[in-house]
Amino acid sequence: MKRYILFFICALALAGCRQKSDEVLSYVYNDNMAFGEAKNSYAAKFEVMWRGMSANYALWDFEYDNGLDWDKVYDAYLPKFEALDEQQTPVTDEQLKALLDDVVAPLHDGHLAIQLQNHQTGNYVTSSPGRMRVLRERGDEYAAVKGKEPVLDYYQTSGKLKAYQKWSTTDVDSSYSYAPFLDNPLTVTYALFDGNIAYFGFNHFSLLFYVHPGMAAQKFPDADSTALAIITGIRNTWSAWFDAIQQHHAAGDLGGVIIDVRSNGGGLLADFQLVIGALVPTGGMHESNARYKRGTGRLDYSPIMPQTLPSFPSEHATVTEPIAVLCNCATVSMGEHTAYSAKVLDNARLIGTRTHGGFCALSPKEDYTYNYAGYVGEQNITPVFCYIPQEVAFTLDNEIIEGYGVTPDIEISFDAATWNKGAGTDNQIDRALQFIRTGN
Repeated sequence: MKRYILFFICALALAGCRQKSDEVLSYVYNDNMAFGEAKNSYAAKFEVMWRGMSANYALWDFEYDNGLDWDKVYDAYLPKFEALDEQQTPVTDEQLKALLDDVVAPLHDGHLAIQLQNHQTGNYVTSSPGRMRVLRERGDEYAAVKGKEPVLDYYQTSGKLKAYQKWSTTDVDSSYSYAPFLDNPLTVTYALFDGNIAYFGFNHFSLLFYVHPGMAAQKFPDADSTALAIITGIRNTWSAWFDAIQQHHAAGDLGGVIIDVRSNGGGLLADFQLVIGALVPTGGMHESNARYKRGTGRLDYSPIMPQTLPSFPSEHATVTEPIAVLCNCATVSMGEHTAYSAKVLDNARLIGTRTHGGFCALSPKEDYTYNYAGYVGEQNITPVFCYIPQEVAFTLDNEIIEGYGVTPDIEISFDAATWNKGAGTDNQIDRALQFIRTGN
Protein backbone atom coordinates (compact mmCIF):
# COMPACT_ATOMS: atom_id res chain seq x y z
CA MET A 1 0.00 0.00 0.00
CA LYS A 2 2.87 2.35 0.88
CA ARG A 3 4.33 1.83 -2.60
CA TYR A 4 1.08 2.99 -4.22
CA ILE A 5 0.97 6.10 -2.00
CA LEU A 6 4.61 6.90 -2.82
CA PHE A 7 3.91 6.48 -6.56
CA PHE A 8 0.88 8.80 -6.32
CA ILE A 9 2.91 11.48 -4.51
CA CYS A 10 5.70 11.28 -7.10
CA ALA A 11 3.20 11.55 -9.93
CA LEU A 12 1.71 14.68 -8.39
CA ALA A 13 5.17 16.18 -7.93
CA LEU A 14 6.06 15.54 -11.56
CA ALA A 15 2.77 17.02 -12.75
CA GLY A 16 3.35 20.10 -10.61
CA CYS A 17 6.75 20.68 -12.22
CA ARG A 18 5.53 20.25 -15.77
CA GLN A 19 6.10 23.37 -17.88
CA LYS A 20 4.35 22.35 -21.10
CA SER A 21 1.01 20.82 -21.95
CA ASP A 22 0.16 18.36 -24.68
CA GLU A 23 -3.29 19.98 -24.89
CA VAL A 24 -4.04 23.00 -27.05
CA LEU A 25 -3.70 26.04 -24.78
CA SER A 26 -6.17 28.90 -24.99
CA TYR A 27 -3.43 31.55 -24.67
CA VAL A 28 -6.16 33.97 -23.62
CA TYR A 29 -4.81 34.88 -20.19
CA ASN A 30 -1.38 35.57 -18.76
CA ASP A 31 -0.59 31.96 -17.88
CA ASN A 32 2.99 30.84 -17.27
CA MET A 33 2.46 27.47 -18.97
CA ALA A 34 1.54 29.32 -22.15
CA PHE A 35 3.97 32.24 -22.03
CA GLY A 36 6.80 31.27 -19.65
CA GLU A 37 9.33 30.20 -22.31
CA ALA A 38 8.41 33.10 -24.56
CA LYS A 39 9.63 35.62 -22.01
CA ASN A 40 13.25 34.93 -22.94
CA SER A 41 13.17 33.27 -26.37
CA TYR A 42 12.28 34.63 -29.80
CA ALA A 43 11.64 31.13 -31.11
CA ALA A 44 9.23 30.47 -28.22
CA LYS A 45 7.45 33.74 -29.00
CA PHE A 46 7.01 32.61 -32.59
CA GLU A 47 5.68 29.23 -31.44
CA VAL A 48 3.09 30.85 -29.14
CA MET A 49 2.01 33.22 -31.91
CA TRP A 50 1.86 30.46 -34.54
CA ARG A 51 -0.07 28.02 -32.31
CA GLY A 52 -2.40 30.68 -30.98
CA MET A 53 -3.23 31.82 -34.49
CA SER A 54 -3.59 28.21 -35.66
CA ALA A 55 -6.24 27.54 -33.01
CA ASN A 56 -8.07 30.88 -33.00
CA TYR A 57 -7.88 32.65 -36.36
CA ALA A 58 -11.16 32.35 -38.26
CA LEU A 59 -10.08 32.87 -41.88
CA TRP A 60 -7.94 29.79 -42.58
CA ASP A 61 -10.03 28.47 -45.49
CA PHE A 62 -9.91 31.92 -47.10
CA GLU A 63 -6.15 32.14 -46.54
CA TYR A 64 -5.61 28.69 -48.09
CA ASP A 65 -7.70 29.73 -51.10
CA ASN A 66 -5.38 32.72 -51.46
CA GLY A 67 -2.25 30.59 -51.38
CA LEU A 68 -1.16 30.80 -47.73
CA ASP A 69 -0.16 27.52 -46.02
CA TRP A 70 0.26 28.14 -42.26
CA ASP A 71 2.27 24.94 -41.78
CA LYS A 72 4.79 26.09 -44.37
CA VAL A 73 5.01 29.42 -42.55
CA TYR A 74 6.09 27.49 -39.44
CA ASP A 75 8.73 25.53 -41.34
CA ALA A 76 10.10 28.65 -43.04
CA TYR A 77 10.17 31.07 -40.09
CA LEU A 78 10.90 29.04 -36.95
CA PRO A 79 14.59 28.72 -37.95
CA LYS A 80 14.75 32.50 -38.46
CA PHE A 81 13.46 33.16 -34.95
CA GLU A 82 15.79 30.51 -33.57
CA ALA A 83 18.63 32.36 -35.27
CA LEU A 84 17.71 35.49 -33.29
CA ASP A 85 18.16 33.49 -30.08
CA GLU A 86 21.65 32.50 -31.26
CA GLN A 87 22.64 35.95 -32.52
CA GLN A 88 25.75 37.30 -30.83
CA THR A 89 24.85 40.96 -31.23
CA PRO A 90 21.75 42.49 -29.55
CA VAL A 91 18.49 42.00 -31.46
CA THR A 92 17.09 45.41 -32.31
CA ASP A 93 13.39 46.30 -32.30
CA GLU A 94 13.66 47.07 -36.01
CA GLN A 95 15.10 43.64 -36.72
CA LEU A 96 12.35 41.85 -34.77
CA LYS A 97 9.60 43.92 -36.38
CA ALA A 98 10.92 43.31 -39.90
CA LEU A 99 10.82 39.55 -39.32
CA LEU A 100 7.34 39.72 -37.78
CA ASP A 101 6.14 41.87 -40.69
CA ASP A 102 7.26 39.15 -43.10
CA VAL A 103 5.23 36.54 -41.22
CA VAL A 104 2.11 38.68 -40.86
CA ALA A 105 1.98 40.43 -44.27
CA PRO A 106 0.18 37.67 -46.26
CA LEU A 107 -2.75 37.45 -43.79
CA HIS A 108 -5.97 39.17 -44.84
CA ASP A 109 -7.83 40.16 -41.70
CA GLY A 110 -8.11 43.93 -41.51
CA HIS A 111 -8.24 44.11 -37.71
CA LEU A 112 -5.51 41.61 -36.94
CA ALA A 113 -2.54 42.96 -34.98
CA ILE A 114 0.30 40.87 -33.56
CA GLN A 115 2.61 42.20 -30.87
CA LEU A 116 5.87 40.66 -29.69
CA GLN A 117 8.08 41.88 -26.86
CA ASN A 118 11.77 42.24 -27.54
CA HIS A 119 13.02 40.88 -24.22
CA GLN A 120 16.46 42.35 -24.88
CA THR A 121 15.15 45.92 -25.03
CA GLY A 122 11.89 45.59 -23.10
CA ASN A 123 10.00 47.22 -25.98
CA TYR A 124 7.04 45.87 -27.94
CA VAL A 125 6.77 45.73 -31.74
CA THR A 126 3.47 45.38 -33.58
CA SER A 127 2.54 44.26 -37.09
CA SER A 128 -0.85 44.67 -38.76
CA PRO A 129 -1.42 43.10 -42.18
CA GLY A 130 -4.33 45.42 -42.96
CA ARG A 131 -2.32 48.57 -42.37
CA MET A 132 0.65 47.18 -44.31
CA ARG A 133 -1.59 46.23 -47.23
CA VAL A 134 -3.28 49.64 -47.44
CA LEU A 135 0.04 51.47 -47.25
CA ARG A 136 1.54 49.17 -49.87
CA GLU A 137 -1.35 49.32 -52.31
CA ARG A 138 -2.88 52.74 -51.59
CA GLY A 139 -0.29 54.67 -49.66
CA ASP A 140 -0.79 57.96 -51.48
CA GLU A 141 -4.53 57.95 -50.87
CA TYR A 142 -4.08 56.96 -47.24
CA ALA A 143 -1.65 59.84 -46.66
CA ALA A 144 -4.08 62.26 -48.34
CA VAL A 145 -7.13 61.34 -46.25
CA LYS A 146 -5.92 59.97 -42.90
CA GLY A 147 -6.89 62.21 -40.02
CA LYS A 148 -8.83 64.67 -42.18
CA GLU A 149 -12.16 65.19 -40.44
CA PRO A 150 -15.00 66.60 -42.54
CA VAL A 151 -14.81 70.39 -42.53
CA LEU A 152 -17.78 72.26 -44.01
CA ASP A 153 -16.53 75.81 -43.46
CA TYR A 154 -16.57 76.55 -47.19
CA TYR A 155 -20.22 75.56 -47.51
CA GLN A 156 -21.15 77.59 -44.43
CA THR A 157 -19.35 80.76 -45.48
CA SER A 158 -20.66 80.51 -49.05
CA GLY A 159 -24.27 80.35 -47.83
CA LYS A 160 -24.97 76.80 -48.97
CA LEU A 161 -26.03 75.59 -45.52
CA LYS A 162 -29.34 76.21 -43.78
CA ALA A 163 -28.01 74.81 -40.50
CA TYR A 164 -24.59 73.79 -39.18
CA GLN A 165 -23.42 72.27 -35.88
CA LYS A 166 -20.11 70.74 -34.93
CA TRP A 167 -18.89 69.42 -31.60
CA SER A 168 -15.76 67.61 -30.56
CA THR A 169 -14.35 66.20 -27.34
CA THR A 170 -11.33 68.40 -28.08
CA ASP A 171 -13.46 71.58 -28.04
CA VAL A 172 -13.10 74.58 -25.72
CA ASP A 173 -10.29 76.30 -27.63
CA SER A 174 -8.68 72.90 -28.23
CA SER A 175 -7.09 73.15 -24.75
CA TYR A 176 -9.58 71.30 -22.56
CA SER A 177 -8.56 67.78 -21.57
CA TYR A 178 -10.86 65.34 -19.77
CA ALA A 179 -9.22 61.93 -19.43
CA PRO A 180 -12.04 59.74 -20.88
CA PHE A 181 -12.13 61.99 -23.96
CA LEU A 182 -8.44 61.52 -24.72
CA ASP A 183 -8.46 57.78 -25.58
CA ASN A 184 -10.53 58.17 -28.74
CA PRO A 185 -11.56 61.79 -29.44
CA LEU A 186 -14.99 62.07 -31.06
CA THR A 187 -16.04 64.76 -33.53
CA VAL A 188 -19.58 65.00 -34.92
CA THR A 189 -20.91 67.35 -37.60
CA TYR A 190 -24.47 68.09 -38.70
CA ALA A 191 -25.41 70.30 -41.63
CA LEU A 192 -28.57 70.97 -43.58
CA PHE A 193 -27.74 71.75 -47.21
CA ASP A 194 -29.98 73.67 -49.58
CA GLY A 195 -32.85 71.45 -50.63
CA ASN A 196 -33.09 70.05 -47.09
CA ILE A 197 -30.32 67.49 -47.48
CA ALA A 198 -29.35 66.36 -43.98
CA TYR A 199 -25.63 65.64 -43.52
CA PHE A 200 -24.03 63.79 -40.59
CA GLY A 201 -20.30 63.07 -40.26
CA PHE A 202 -18.34 61.51 -37.39
CA ASN A 203 -14.96 59.86 -36.92
CA HIS A 204 -15.77 56.74 -34.89
CA PHE A 205 -18.67 54.75 -33.50
CA SER A 206 -19.15 55.66 -29.85
CA LEU A 207 -22.27 57.76 -30.27
CA LEU A 208 -24.44 55.84 -27.79
CA PHE A 209 -22.15 56.87 -24.94
CA TYR A 210 -23.11 60.48 -25.67
CA VAL A 211 -26.62 60.24 -27.14
CA HIS A 212 -28.07 57.95 -24.45
CA PRO A 213 -28.12 59.87 -21.12
CA GLY A 214 -27.92 56.70 -19.01
CA MET A 215 -24.89 55.38 -20.90
CA ALA A 216 -23.26 58.81 -20.74
CA ALA A 217 -23.65 58.85 -16.95
CA GLN A 218 -21.99 55.41 -16.71
CA LYS A 219 -19.22 56.19 -19.20
CA PHE A 220 -18.39 59.64 -17.78
CA PRO A 221 -19.30 59.49 -14.05
CA ASP A 222 -16.86 62.20 -12.99
CA ALA A 223 -17.55 64.66 -15.82
CA ASP A 224 -17.24 68.29 -14.77
CA SER A 225 -19.39 71.11 -16.15
CA THR A 226 -17.16 71.59 -19.21
CA ALA A 227 -17.19 67.89 -20.06
CA LEU A 228 -20.97 67.76 -19.57
CA ALA A 229 -21.34 70.69 -21.97
CA ILE A 230 -19.35 68.80 -24.62
CA ILE A 231 -21.34 65.59 -24.07
CA THR A 232 -24.56 67.57 -24.39
CA GLY A 233 -23.26 69.31 -27.51
CA ILE A 234 -22.49 66.00 -29.21
CA ARG A 235 -25.90 64.62 -28.20
CA ASN A 236 -27.65 67.71 -29.54
CA THR A 237 -25.72 67.56 -32.82
CA TRP A 238 -26.88 64.00 -33.52
CA SER A 239 -30.42 64.94 -32.41
CA ALA A 240 -30.47 67.94 -34.74
CA TRP A 241 -29.66 65.64 -37.69
CA PHE A 242 -32.23 63.04 -36.65
CA ASP A 243 -34.93 65.64 -35.96
CA ALA A 244 -34.33 67.41 -39.27
CA ILE A 245 -34.86 64.12 -41.12
CA GLN A 246 -38.07 63.41 -39.21
CA GLN A 247 -39.50 66.89 -39.68
CA HIS A 248 -38.67 67.33 -43.36
CA HIS A 249 -39.72 63.78 -44.23
CA ALA A 250 -43.09 64.41 -42.51
CA ALA A 251 -43.41 67.70 -44.40
CA GLY A 252 -42.59 65.97 -47.69
CA ASP A 253 -39.63 68.22 -48.48
CA LEU A 254 -36.65 66.12 -47.34
CA GLY A 255 -34.17 66.18 -50.21
CA GLY A 256 -32.05 63.30 -48.95
CA VAL A 257 -29.46 62.19 -46.41
CA ILE A 258 -25.64 62.11 -46.44
CA ILE A 259 -23.75 59.93 -43.96
CA ASP A 260 -20.01 60.56 -43.92
CA VAL A 261 -17.88 57.67 -42.62
CA ARG A 262 -14.67 58.66 -44.41
CA SER A 263 -11.66 57.90 -42.21
CA ASN A 264 -14.02 56.42 -39.62
CA GLY A 265 -12.17 53.90 -37.45
CA GLY A 266 -15.22 51.89 -36.38
CA GLY A 267 -16.36 51.06 -32.85
CA LEU A 268 -19.67 50.09 -31.24
CA LEU A 269 -21.91 47.79 -33.27
CA ALA A 270 -24.87 49.16 -31.28
CA ASP A 271 -24.25 52.61 -32.82
CA PHE A 272 -25.73 51.29 -36.05
CA GLN A 273 -29.19 52.20 -34.70
CA LEU A 274 -28.18 55.88 -34.60
CA VAL A 275 -26.89 56.04 -38.18
CA ILE A 276 -28.28 53.81 -40.97
CA GLY A 277 -30.53 52.25 -38.33
CA ALA A 278 -32.19 55.63 -37.82
CA LEU A 279 -33.33 55.62 -41.46
CA VAL A 280 -34.81 52.11 -41.73
CA PRO A 281 -37.77 50.44 -39.98
CA THR A 282 -37.60 49.35 -36.34
CA GLY A 283 -36.75 45.69 -35.88
CA GLY A 284 -33.22 45.55 -37.22
CA MET A 285 -31.61 45.26 -40.64
CA HIS A 286 -30.21 42.07 -42.19
CA GLU A 287 -27.04 43.76 -43.36
CA SER A 288 -24.59 40.86 -43.74
CA ASN A 289 -23.96 37.21 -42.85
CA ALA A 290 -21.46 35.77 -40.38
CA ARG A 291 -19.89 32.60 -39.04
CA TYR A 292 -18.03 32.00 -35.80
CA LYS A 293 -15.07 29.97 -34.60
CA ARG A 294 -16.51 27.00 -32.69
CA GLY A 295 -13.41 25.05 -31.71
CA THR A 296 -9.62 25.06 -31.71
CA GLY A 297 -9.29 23.16 -34.99
CA ARG A 298 -8.38 25.46 -37.84
CA LEU A 299 -11.61 24.81 -39.73
CA ASP A 300 -13.95 24.49 -36.73
CA TYR A 301 -16.56 26.97 -37.90
CA SER A 302 -20.24 27.51 -37.25
CA PRO A 303 -22.69 27.57 -40.17
CA ILE A 304 -23.01 30.89 -41.99
CA MET A 305 -25.87 32.78 -40.33
CA PRO A 306 -27.75 36.01 -41.00
CA GLN A 307 -26.41 39.02 -39.11
CA THR A 308 -28.99 41.60 -38.11
CA LEU A 309 -27.83 45.01 -36.93
CA PRO A 310 -30.06 47.09 -34.61
CA SER A 311 -32.27 49.84 -35.96
CA PHE A 312 -33.62 52.79 -33.97
CA PRO A 313 -36.05 51.30 -31.43
CA SER A 314 -38.52 54.21 -31.12
CA GLU A 315 -41.05 55.19 -33.74
CA HIS A 316 -39.38 57.07 -36.58
CA ALA A 317 -39.67 57.72 -40.29
CA THR A 318 -38.42 55.21 -42.84
CA VAL A 319 -36.39 57.34 -45.23
CA THR A 320 -37.42 56.70 -48.82
CA GLU A 321 -35.51 59.71 -50.17
CA PRO A 322 -32.00 59.25 -51.61
CA ILE A 323 -29.22 58.33 -49.18
CA ALA A 324 -25.51 58.82 -49.91
CA VAL A 325 -22.79 57.25 -47.77
CA LEU A 326 -19.23 58.56 -48.16
CA CYS A 327 -16.21 56.28 -47.59
CA ASN A 328 -12.48 55.97 -48.26
CA CYS A 329 -9.52 53.65 -47.67
CA ALA A 330 -9.43 54.61 -43.97
CA THR A 331 -13.06 53.58 -43.43
CA VAL A 332 -12.85 50.40 -41.37
CA SER A 333 -14.85 47.98 -39.19
CA MET A 334 -18.28 49.45 -38.28
CA GLY A 335 -17.53 52.18 -40.81
CA GLU A 336 -17.35 49.44 -43.46
CA HIS A 337 -20.57 47.82 -42.31
CA THR A 338 -22.26 51.21 -42.61
CA ALA A 339 -20.73 51.61 -46.06
CA TYR A 340 -21.88 48.15 -47.14
CA SER A 341 -25.40 48.92 -45.89
CA ALA A 342 -25.63 51.58 -48.58
CA LYS A 343 -25.25 48.81 -51.15
CA VAL A 344 -28.08 46.86 -49.51
CA LEU A 345 -30.64 49.71 -49.56
CA ASP A 346 -32.31 50.40 -52.90
CA ASN A 347 -32.41 54.17 -52.35
CA ALA A 348 -28.78 54.48 -51.23
CA ARG A 349 -25.42 54.78 -52.98
CA LEU A 350 -21.90 54.33 -51.66
CA ILE A 351 -19.62 57.13 -52.88
CA GLY A 352 -15.86 57.58 -52.58
CA THR A 353 -13.07 54.99 -52.73
CA ARG A 354 -12.77 51.37 -51.65
CA THR A 355 -12.79 50.85 -47.89
CA HIS A 356 -9.98 49.45 -45.72
CA GLY A 357 -10.87 45.75 -45.69
CA GLY A 358 -11.59 45.11 -42.01
CA PHE A 359 -15.12 43.72 -42.28
CA CYS A 360 -14.84 40.97 -39.62
CA ALA A 361 -16.03 41.74 -36.10
CA LEU A 362 -14.27 41.67 -32.74
CA SER A 363 -15.30 40.65 -29.24
CA PRO A 364 -13.97 40.95 -25.67
CA LYS A 365 -11.79 38.08 -24.50
CA GLU A 366 -14.53 37.03 -22.07
CA ASP A 367 -16.39 35.67 -25.11
CA TYR A 368 -13.63 33.11 -25.72
CA THR A 369 -15.57 30.39 -23.91
CA TYR A 370 -17.96 30.07 -26.82
CA ASN A 371 -16.21 31.74 -29.74
CA TYR A 372 -12.63 30.41 -29.55
CA ALA A 373 -11.36 33.71 -30.86
CA GLY A 374 -10.66 37.26 -29.85
CA TYR A 375 -7.29 37.45 -28.13
CA VAL A 376 -4.00 35.68 -27.54
CA GLY A 377 -2.39 37.07 -24.40
CA GLU A 378 -2.69 40.56 -22.97
CA GLN A 379 -1.48 43.69 -24.71
CA ASN A 380 1.74 45.16 -23.28
CA ILE A 381 1.82 42.46 -20.60
CA THR A 382 2.45 39.03 -22.11
CA PRO A 383 5.43 38.54 -24.45
CA VAL A 384 2.98 37.72 -27.26
CA PHE A 385 -0.34 39.41 -27.97
CA CYS A 386 -2.66 38.78 -30.93
CA TYR A 387 -5.77 40.87 -31.59
CA ILE A 388 -8.02 38.48 -33.54
CA PRO A 389 -11.63 38.84 -34.81
CA GLN A 390 -14.37 36.70 -33.29
CA GLU A 391 -16.19 36.10 -36.55
CA VAL A 392 -15.94 36.11 -40.32
CA ALA A 393 -18.35 38.58 -41.91
CA PHE A 394 -19.77 37.86 -45.36
CA THR A 395 -21.67 40.01 -47.82
CA LEU A 396 -25.27 39.02 -48.48
CA ASP A 397 -23.91 37.01 -51.42
CA ASN A 398 -21.71 35.11 -48.92
CA GLU A 399 -18.55 36.66 -50.30
CA ILE A 400 -15.56 37.36 -48.02
CA ILE A 401 -14.18 40.85 -48.70
CA GLU A 402 -11.63 40.87 -45.86
CA GLY A 403 -8.36 42.45 -46.88
CA TYR A 404 -10.04 44.04 -49.90
CA GLY A 405 -12.91 46.23 -48.71
CA VAL A 406 -16.26 47.50 -49.94
CA THR A 407 -16.28 48.88 -53.49
CA PRO A 408 -18.24 52.14 -53.97
CA ASP A 409 -21.17 52.41 -56.36
CA ILE A 410 -19.80 55.77 -57.46
CA GLU A 411 -16.01 55.95 -57.33
CA ILE A 412 -14.38 59.32 -56.84
CA SER A 413 -11.05 60.14 -55.18
CA PHE A 414 -10.71 62.94 -52.66
CA ASP A 415 -9.27 66.17 -54.10
CA ALA A 416 -7.21 67.44 -51.17
CA ALA A 417 -5.81 70.39 -53.11
CA THR A 418 -9.24 71.83 -53.90
CA TRP A 419 -10.50 71.14 -50.37
CA ASN A 420 -7.46 72.91 -48.83
CA LYS A 421 -8.28 72.28 -45.15
CA GLY A 422 -11.91 73.25 -45.51
CA ALA A 423 -11.29 76.52 -47.38
CA GLY A 424 -12.58 75.02 -50.62
CA THR A 425 -15.16 72.60 -51.89
CA ASP A 426 -15.15 68.91 -50.93
CA ASN A 427 -15.50 67.09 -54.25
CA GLN A 428 -16.80 63.88 -52.64
CA ILE A 429 -19.54 65.76 -50.79
CA ASP A 430 -20.35 67.55 -54.03
CA ARG A 431 -20.71 64.18 -55.76
CA ALA A 432 -23.07 63.01 -53.02
CA LEU A 433 -25.15 66.16 -53.45
CA GLN A 434 -25.26 65.53 -57.20
CA PHE A 435 -26.55 61.99 -56.70
CA ILE A 436 -29.23 63.13 -54.27
CA ARG A 437 -30.40 65.99 -56.46
CA THR A 438 -30.29 64.20 -59.83
CA GLY A 439 -30.34 60.48 -59.10
CA ASN A 440 -27.05 60.06 -60.99
